Formats: sequence, C-alpha cells, structure tokens
Amino acid sequence: MDSSNKTNLVLLILLTIISLVLVAEAAHDRRAIPSKEEKKEMKRQLKSINKPAIKSFKTEQGEIFDCIDIHKQLAFDHHLLKNHSVQLKPTSVPKWITCHNNSQKVDPLQLKGISCPHGTVIVKRTTIQDLINSQHLKSINGFNIPRHVLREGNNIDLTGHHFATADYEYDNIAGVQGNINLWDPQVSHDQVSLATMAIAGGPIIEELASISVGWMVNPLLYRDHIHLYTYWTADGFKKTGCYNTLCPGFVQVSTDIPLGYLLQPVSIYGGKQYEVGINMYKDHITGNWWLVAFNNNYVGYWPNSLFTDVGLGHGGSLASWGGEVYSPVKEKSPSMGSGHFPEKRSYTKVAYMNGFVVYNDLGSVATKERRSKAEIKEMERQLKAINKPAIKSFKTEHGDIFDCIEIHKQLAFDHPLLKNHSVQLQPTTVPEWITGNNISGTFGLLHEGISCPDGTVIVKRTTLQDLMHAQRLKSMGFNGPRPFLKERNNTNLNGKFYFAKADFGPDSFSGVKGNINIWKPKILLDQVSLAFISVGGGPKEKFASISAGWMVNPSLYYGDYVRLYASWTVSFELYQYTEALTYMQLKPTSVPKWITYDNNAQKVDPLQLQLKGITTKERKAIPTKAEMKEMERQLKAINKPAIKSFKTEHGDIFDCIDIHKQLAFDHHLLKNHSVQLKPTTVPEWITGNNGSGSFDLLQEGISCPDGTVIVKRTTMQDLMHAQRLKSMGFDGPRPFLKESNNTNLNGKFYFATADYGPDRFGGVKGNINVWKPNILQDQVSIAYIAVSGGRIEENLASISVGWVVNPSMYSGDHVRLYAYWTTHGNMTGCYATACPGFVQVSKTIPISAILQPSSIYNGPQYELRLSLYQDRVKGDWWFAFKDENVGYWPASLFKSWRESNSANHAFWGGQVYSPVTEKTPPMGSGHWPSEGFHKSAYISGLQIMDSYGTVFNPESGTVKVHESRRNCYKARYVHEVAMPWKKSVFYGGPGGCIG
Repeated sequence: MDSSNKTNLVLLILLTIISLVLVAEAAHDRRAIPSKEEKKEMKRQLKSINKPAIKSFKTEQGEIFDCIDIHKQLAFDHHLLKNHSVQLKPTSVPKWITCHNNSQKVDPLQLKGISCPHGTVIVKRTTIQDLINSQHLKSINGFNIPRHVLREGNNIDLTGHHFATADYEYDNIAGVQGNINLWDPQVSHDQVSLATMAIAGGPIIEELASISVGWMVNPLLYRDHIHLYTYWTADGFKKTGCYNTLCPGFVQVSTDIPLGYLLQPVSIYGGKQYEVGINMYKDHITGNWWLVAFNNNYVGYWPNSLFTDVGLGHGGSLASWGGEVYSPVKEKSPSMGSGHFPEKRSYTKVAYMNGFVVYNDLGSVATKERRSKAEIKEMERQLKAINKPAIKSFKTEHGDIFDCIEIHKQLAFDHPLLKNHSVQLQPTTVPEWITGNNISGTFGLLHEGISCPDGTVIVKRTTLQDLMHAQRLKSMGFNGPRPFLKERNNTNLNGKFYFAKADFGPDSFSGVKGNINIWKPKILLDQVSLAFISVGGGPKEKFASISAGWMVNPSLYYGDYVRLYASWTVSFELYQYTEALTYMQLKPTSVPKWITYDNNAQKVDPLQLQLKGITTKERKAIPTKAEMKEMERQLKAINKPAIKSFKTEHGDIFDCIDIHKQLAFDHHLLKNHSVQLKPTTVPEWITGNNGSGSFDLLQEGISCPDGTVIVKRTTMQDLMHAQRLKSMGFDGPRPFLKESNNTNLNGKFYFATADYGPDRFGGVKGNINVWKPNILQDQVSIAYIAVSGGRIEENLASISVGWVVNPSMYSGDHVRLYAYWTTHGNMTGCYATACPGFVQVSKTIPISAILQPSSIYNGPQYELRLSLYQDRVKGDWWFAFKDENVGYWPASLFKSWRESNSANHAFWGGQVYSPVTEKTPPMGSGHWPSEGFHKSAYISGLQIMDSYGTVFNPESGTVKVHESRRNCYKARYVHEVAMPWKKSVFYGGPGGCIG
C-alpha cells in the first residue's frame, strides 16, 4: 500500500472514531432531553426553589448567586418550618469550635466582588439543567444515599460504589469536627468522587437521619471541579433527602458562604496543601444542627423539628470521615482523593482528614461507653418510676423540662416509710427570720408563662441521659456532696474531695440559715464545685445530713450552669438527690466588685442581679410613703388601660393602648388634637424597601390589634431609676452639646459627632450601626441622629433618636431603641412615651424595645435605618424606623416657643455620660474611627431634606466634626466626590477619661 493510501486509511479511521464519539454524545444528550410536561414541571419547581433576589452575581465559571431575604428562603416552604423563627447564631457554642489547622486555608469566598446586604443570605441559583442532572443522579442506583449508610445487610445495591472511611459509633453524638484536605480528581460525565464528614442516627435504615458535608466532584450536579456540598435526610431517604438548598429544610444564615460553590485553590501533588475546617454540632438549647466552616463562620443549620427523637432529635450514633467514588459498571472507577495510596504516608501526596473529633452532649470528647439492651431497658424502667404522670409540662430555653405533678402522687411517696404519709402544705412553726419579706427581690427561677396549677408541684423531668451521667459519676467515686468531710473520708479510688468551711457544734439546734454568694467557677467535665449550708447529726454509722446550695457539675447536669441543689442521706455512704426544684440555673454567676462581704452588703437572693440590678447601701434609696403615693399616682397617669398585654423573655411588659387614649393627649396643647395616622408628605427616602436587614423588636406571638398602639409599660422601678439618674445629673441625651453645657456637679457628657448647619431644613436620615458597649451601672452610651432649632440655648428645641445602653434606667445592659425630645434646652425633656407629647401610631415598633443582634468586631454588622422629617403640610415632626412611621411630635408642641418649627441643625454621632469619679465608658464599638468598617462604629447614608422636600447629600464643607475629648473619642466624616451617596461618619473610642 502506497503512502497516500495509508494516509487516507488513517484519516478514515479518525473520522470514524469522531463520528462514533459524536453519535455517543448525541445519544447521551437525547437521554437528558425532558418532555414538554417534564419541562413545565421543572419550571414550576424552579419558580418554587429560586426565591426573589434582592441582588445577584454571576461568577467567571457561569454560576449565578442570589441574595435572598433571609426570612423568605426556600427552607420555610417545609411544612414543619412554617412558623419557624430564624436563629441568626446558635444559643450555645461549644468550647471546641476552633480550627487547629496548619495547612493553607481556603478563602471562604473566592467569588470576587460578591457581597450580600444585611438581612439576606447567599444562595446558588438552580437552573433547569441542574434539575435534569439531579434527576439523573437520583436514578443512579443507590447514589442518592450517602456512603455512611451503605453497609452490608441494608438491602441496598452497592454496585459501582467504592468507599474508604473511618467510622465511630457512640450513644449520643452531639458534634463532629475535622479538616478535609482538598483535591480535584478527574472524573467522567457519570462518575462522582467526594470526601465527606457525616453524622447519622436511627435504629434502622427506614428511620435513619443523617447529615453529610464535604467536597464533591460531580459533573452531573456541578459541571466540573470541586464544590462544597451538603446532603441530609430525616427518614432513611423515603420522602426526604437532597443536596444543598435544592429542597426546603436547611436554613442559610451566611451572607458570603453559599452551599454548592466552587472551592479554590486545591492541593498540588508534592506541593502546597489546602484544607477546609468543618464543624457540625447540635445546639443543646434549641436542638438545631449547625454547620460551621471556614474559620468558624456560621453557614446555617438544620432545625431540630426536621428530625425525630429516634433520628438526630436527641443526637447521633455514628460519625464518619473519608472518601467515596461512584462509576457505572462499564467504566473504570475514578480517582479518590489525590489518587494515591495512603501507604505512601506523605503529607503532600495523599489525601487526608485531620483533627477529627467526636463530642458527646456535654461538649467533651466522646469515649466508648455504649449501653447494652438490658441496661437501657433497666434505665427505662427507672425513668417510668421516677417521672410521674404530668398534668402540665414546660421546656426552658436551656433545654430542661419541668412537669407539674399531682402533689399526692410525687416520687417521695414511693419511699417505704412514706406510704401513709399526709402532705404538710406548710410548717406549723417557723423561725423568726422567715418574715415573708424579700428585700432582695424575687428569684425568678421559672420563665414567664411557666406556672403549675393548684394541687400540683413542679419537678424537673429526669431523662435517660441524666441516669447515664449519674451512673458515670458514681463509677468515678462521686455519689453526692459530703458536707461533713474529714481527712479520713475525703478520698476514694478515683477522686478526692476538698473543703473549706466553717462548722458549728456539737450542740443541739433545729435550724440554720445563710446567704450564699453565687459564682460560676470554671471547671473540667469530671470536676464538681459547690457552695452549701448543711445540718447533720447522729452516730457515725447512722449519721444523717441535709445540704442545700448551688452546684456546678457538668457531668450530672447539661452544661456548666450554676444550679440550685439539695441533697440528703441517712447513712454516710447513701446519698440521693431530691426531686424538688433543685436543678434550675442561677443567674447571674459573676458578682460586681461592689458586692462586699460586710453586714451592709446586698443579700442574695441573687436574681436581683438579673432582673432588677443590685442596690448597694448608698444606692438603696427607699422612698417615703408620700413619695410612693406620688409615684403610684404618676404610674396611673402614665400607664393607660391596656386592651392587651405581653411580657417578653427579658421581663419587659408591653401594652396595647387605644390609639386615641394614649398618654400624648394628656398634654395641654393636645387636648383637641386629631390623630394623624400617616403624614401628608414623606421624603423620597421612604421607599418601603429595607436593605439593611430587620430587627425583630417583638417576640413571636406579640401582636397588637388594629386601633391600638404598642407602648412599654412604666414600672415603679422605672420611675425610681429615672429620679436617681436625674439626681446624678443625667436628664437625657444632649445632642446639641458644647463645652459650656456638657458638665454638671455629678457627671460629664462626652461627644463625637458630625454636625450640619445652621441652615433651615425639614428632615434628616442615617443608618446607625448597632453595637453593645460594656459600661458601668451609672454610665450611658448612645448613638443617634438629631435635629434642633432655636436661637438661644434656653429656648432650644431638639429631637434625637437612636440606640442607648443605660443600665440605671433599663433593666440590664441591653441595647435599646430610644427617642428623646425637649422644647426648652435642658429644662424640659423626656423619653418619647414617658410624658405627654409624642403621638405613637405604630402597633409593631415600641420605643425602648431591645435591639438584637449587635455588631461584632471584624464580623457581621447591623444597622438601624432611622429618619426624622417634617410633614410640610401639617408641620408635625415624624420618626421613621426603617420605612415604617413610629409616630410624631405635633407641630403645636413647638409653636409655643417660636414662630417656625423648622430645624436648623442636624447631628450624627455618639455620646456618653459618666460620673466624674469614674473612667468614661466606650463609645460606639470602643474602637477608633480610623479602623474603618467592621471595626469602628458608623452612621452611613447621611441625607438632608430641605424645607421644600428636596433630598440632598450634605456638602463636605457644610458638615463639621466636633469632639469633646480627642484622646478618648473621635469622629471622622467620610465622603467621596464621585459617589456622593457614600456619606458616613465614623465615631467612637475606648474611653478612659476622668473628669
């Protein structure tokens, strides 16, 4: 054959091969072409899956990511999550949430320039091709079930699956962590290669619940390359089970870590290694399973309501780490991990997972301690005997369950000596120290709404886990407190008791009392620390004792809380815990430095610390009968009849008041005022859109009916605190501060602001960054926007709104929404609804409500979109929170002191107040303005509305920075000529000034 024929033959063979490839590809593509009905159904699914986007981005790989309203994400289409409240962060964070990772970290967002606004979450947009591919993936036999349940005896076809994992079984797994090495193995179109960390629970495959997280190379699901993935099921894959956010269930909270995104860079054989640190753990209060990745960023969670008690509802029973691949039987299986064998033992050549740990429900490292069926059965019998039938039950925020038990059927009467015992509802004689008066306030052991009916007693429910913990403690040698320890009985084979106490006796007596100071010592899992009073008596062999006090015992109780306890014995070695109310958490557990140990110190009842604040000797200003009578008269005038009332978890009471009968109309200038439900003119910045995220000012279930407004109820304690603050020199914020009016005899105001004026205008707005500065009891820290008008200080009128931290005025150190106004400088003034004048119109936004969450240094930032503006027709000054009108100050309030009530000064910034004898507190974030966004407090979006309704950005020359003490607080006005809307003032500082 000549050379030309040879050439033609080679070309013919090549053309034949190419045509076969094209035919194969065409056949492959035809296989994936859905019918019209299927396409129609997929479009319906896409409409349901892809929620309306506030903002969208397209990456260079062609993937589209949407910023979705956090409250409107796909998760809430799940029927079990219809009324679910978003948990922005876990209520409990294990101490082990750390990333001990020495390899190169992967940037959690390789999506350059992608940033979602607050109040949204980032989600990968699903396409029709994604649905087609996922359907095909599901059709692959067995691949819709992750590897950790693919085991012999499950009647699942494992054809084409190959895996290499390390598994760990334990009774009650509450968390797993590990660092997963990143590789990008080459696979064909129908092949899959993945690395995963998983947790599962359930007795049989049909009831199995599981969550797996890791990376996956799956051309059908992700086109190509390595992507972050999650997969979950709650019922053995019968009706639930999906990847990432392709179905309702997973609640995303992160604004910058989307599930299913491309992971880059990846490890290089013999070169740099990259890994991602992943934690999955169960919030022991809410029961939600959290995903934490990329240097402890909260990605989101699977709500506990998705899982059953036999699944992951009470913890997992299996943890797994490793790799898996899938390939059709006619193809060679693809590479797993790096594609190299572990025997090489080379860190830079073999795929690995390191730092993996399993944690039990106490947050400690799990150990092999599995119970036999017989042991479990015996403990179930004990539980049935201990937990009597409940007439009513409650679950606290800490996960404890309390039952209301019929008083005559409680566990006590199972004792052989009490079979015929008659309950004594109260003692026949009492010591003289039992007076019925509680100087220290009430110890609120129970949450609002927890109340047992008459004829019942409240008892903490014992759980299976409680019994297991008690057995473990007993095996360690701790069978209860030993209040009468001596050197000869303070040791056993496993541990030792130590004591430091004062004893009385021997002498005959019949009662003892004491005020026990409460602390929260930091101890290890198997340690115990307690404080007690006790009584004991009898000969050595039959020595009996009773002790009561507080205890920190992580092995017995859930977590490291301080708990009330009582213990008794009738012989030294036989200790039992009573089933009375002995397990509640005591708060607070740290005591301020001003709690002394002399006879004049505040006596504990310690909840005074939590609910009412401690009053030291010099602060214990007990009002006279006449003063009490006057305050009662004021309360009757301030608190109007409520149509409906609510008490929050923080102890605040909010009333729904008839809008026409609110306190405002007690003002002599408003006797004939007609309520204006909305302004006749509004600034153009009131758009109805909220780009900054929302603050849930009210708890779920708090809702006022139409025709009412929501108002925080004023209490006697509020009036006493306000009087005390006034006596200290703090009569309210002073937004128009100057050096001449920033000091009084007892304290001093400090400020760092950006000011506009003098020039007439009709409105001002700003987005106030929310922080929670740490301040002392008598200090105040504020962030605000304000307007003022008037020529001389004595007749200056002002309105300021923002957030305030004021422990002396409010209960606790929460950040609260505030509004304050005055018409004659500092001679008059009050907080919005504390005196007549401000007309509330909102039934959803109460002034003085707690603002949560607060910004985190170098972390998530939260802000309030607030504005003050004048109705150009009526002349009233309106206060808007986001874009909802809260209420207004009628024009008639200001016309009495000047002809026009237009403002001529605007202020944005911060202010603090401190007694002259104390170092001043932090302002804003407590950091300097020069540190910038994420670190310094700011007010952004500064705008002014002129008297004609035109909105403009203030020119740089018209805004001036004012600082009262530059070594403690500073302000910095930021503006960009090219982007005039980027007007911001950064302000604040660490404080520390005196006098």
